[in-house]
Amino acid sequence: MGDAPASPLLYFRNLVGNSLMRTVARLFLFLASLSLTLRAQAPCAGFCPGPAVTQLVDRLLAEVGPQQIWQLTFSNLSSHDARDVARLRQAVETELQRRRIVLPPDTATTGPTLMVPVTLSEDATEDLLVAAPQALLPTPHVLPPVVVSWPRGTPPADLPTVELLVTPLVAQAAPLLDAVVAGDLLLLLEADHVRFLRRDATGQWQEQQSWDIGTGVAPARDPRGRLEWQSGTQFRAWINDTVCAGDVGLAAPPEAPAGMAPAGPRPTGAPGGEAPAGPMRRHLQCQLAAGWPAPTPAGEIGPLRLPRGENAFSAAGLPIPFYNLASLPGNPPAWFFTGEDGGLHWTRPTAAGVLADRGGRIAGTWGSEVAALPACDAASALLLTGSGDTAAPDWLQAYHAEPPRLQAISPRMQLPGPITTLWSDGSTARAIVHNVTTHLYEAYQVRLVCLQTPPPAGGMGAH
Repeated sequence: MGDAPASPLLYFRNLVGNSLMRTVARLFLFLASLSLTLRAQAPCAGFCPGPAVTQLVDRLLAEVGPQQIWQLTFSNLSSHDARDVARLRQAVETELQRRRIVLPPDTATTGPTLMVPVTLSEDATEDLLVAAPQALLPTPHVLPPVVVSWPRGTPPADLPTVELLVTPLVAQAAPLLDAVVAGDLLLLLEADHVRFLRRDATGQWQEQQSWDIGTGVAPARDPRGRLEWQSGTQFRAWINDTVCAGDVGLAAPPEAPAGMAPAGPRPTGAPGGEAPAGPMRRHLQCQLAAGWPAPTPAGEIGPLRLPRGENAFSAAGLPIPFYNLASLPGNPPAWFFTGEDGGLHWTRPTAAGVLADRGGRIAGTWGSEVAALPACDAASALLLTGSGDTAAPDWLQAYHAEPPRLQAISPRMQLPGPITTLWSDGSTARAIVHNVTTHLYEAYQVRLVCLQTPPPAGGMGAH
């Protein structure tokens, strides 16, 4: 019988060899690293700047080097509150101190050699940190800014979760300003006429009638239009500074309402003055519009006025020209409007036109369209669009709004082109999209489908 091995470990090494031990060790380290990676990529349920702060400090140190006395300042251009900004400041200072960077207090006698303004901002999907370092010694100069970003947190559990249900209606080559559906009836608004279609037994839309708007409508560089069903089969059409009335149920042109006159002569086809073949074509009764319909309750801001030749509205209760607006319930309600300056703004006007809350501009980059739709349990959500150019696809997304903060409560719905029109009619919205691939104008109906209702106080949510 031979001598016993010096230790079980030595016996095992002799048995399987050193290479297997190294392989096992590497596998263990790989699994540990994978576990940490997966943990780091778990969805964030709130304000989560940690990894971005580390990245920010890494990039700043690469720019300025460690031999500096830093003076930090923080500003907030986002919808995050003061508590989140305080957490951000603490995270940045802790990371710098971990790297042995000197951070003198404001009353320090030794002045800083580097000023670092840090700004917290955001867009629709990401939080942004922007640092703009400025060297003070030996020669003052501005250094390149550093920008880092990270995905915004998931909605809190007390918010609803919704999905956008987008249903195609029609597509056509002619520019389309609006489309409104009521059961099997569909109205389409173009720059010079309104078309009425009815759904047949096969589900296809068949044109029934067409009305000319006439030449009295003031031209605009970017025509605006809106349709609304009135009672029964009657409708109204707003286009630029003109409003027209019609009725899809009449076999003859309607009597002109008080103050309205025919918009223009009926077009002729053959030399005998006969109407052209195809769907019956008429003319609408039109007049100069006192204002466009505003979301309920409209009395707080007055009628929406569209100056002749312009494409941005004005209203007595709102401070700047705007492209669209939406109202969310409250006492008083909150109004959101997309300004001519490219921003999304909010305010709370009272019935007397006095601002109960002046509001302001909501951080981020947004498109020119906004609408409100009921979400879960009759709560309302904002529908917002992207800020891309007119030659790129667009997106639509639902947000919970507690101004000045917005929280996405739906995934983004990508659409095949820019959204040129977005109107709400209560329970649904409709969108007009100019498809960048086919170059057709497409009409869609938009609904919110509730996926998760927020739990009542002290209870569990319904799923």
